[in-house]
Amino acid sequence: MPFKQQQVEHTPASLLTIDEAAQRMNVRPSTVEEMMKSNQLPTLEVGGETRIDVSQVDLYTSTEKRIAAAMGSNETVEEII
Repeated sequence: MPFKQQQVEHTPASLLTIDEAAQRMNVRPSTVEEMMKSNQLPTLEVGGETRIDVSQVDLYTSTEKRIAAAMGSNETVEEII
C-alpha cells in the first residue's frame, strides 16, 4: 500500500539511512530496499545518498501494527485505519 508523499521540513536527525530504517523497523535492509522499489516507503536523495524520513518509517510501522491488530480481531482493516 503506497503512502502519500508529504511536504515536511527535513533536519539531519529526521533522515535515516537504509540500515537505520531497517533497524528501526526491525527488518533487514533488503526488505527496506524492496519497500522503496515498490513505493511503499518514499525516499529522498541528499547529497547523492538515499535517505528515508523517520516520520514515514514510523507511519508505515504504526499502520502495519494496526493491520495486524485488525487481522486478529473481528474488525476490518478499513475500520481501524
